[in-house]
Amino acid sequence: MPPAVLSQLLGSKTATDVQETINFFVVANRFQIEAASDGIKKMLPLVWSKDTEIKNAVINAYQLLFLTPPPNFTSEKSVARFVAGNLTRYVPWHAVADPAHIRSNSSESIGRLIGQSTVTELVSFEELVTEFTRKEFITPSTIKCLWSMFGAQLFLALALAHTKRSS
Repeated sequence: MPPAVLSQLLGSKTATDVQETINFFVVANRFQIEAASDGIKKMLPLVWSKDTEIKNAVINAYQLLFLTPPPNFTSEKSVARFVAGNLTRYVPWHAVADPAHIRSNSSESIGRLIGQSTVTELVSFEELVTEFTRKEFITPSTIKCLWSMFGAQLFLALALAHTKRSS
């Protein structure tokens, strides 16, 4: 079945179709099938589903995708880095987490990166992270890691913007 058809099944009125499609994208992602990333991104708004089974399927799928480290990640710090990296992987503004990217680009490019996400994607991602936090799937170590990644980058971006205005 072509990926476009599978993505359409995410909008099916039959909960089982949606759940099986979500499961397919998770498995396809594990086998590194390129088309899986589009499906994974398209299932994000389903976190708002009123159907509890679909909403839980989405949360569980993203938990597997983002929060489940490989068995060789045994230290709390390595797990936190793994999870923080995954939480930023599917969001178009993930390049903000790369200090080299910020040093080599102006602060305006960060705005363009953020601007590539639709409001629906950003709000849905926020809801997903809220669900992860509510269910205590995200550890304090991961939150600390995210703050260190983005806090430093935000400071650097603001400093670049200030320097540019001063010039």
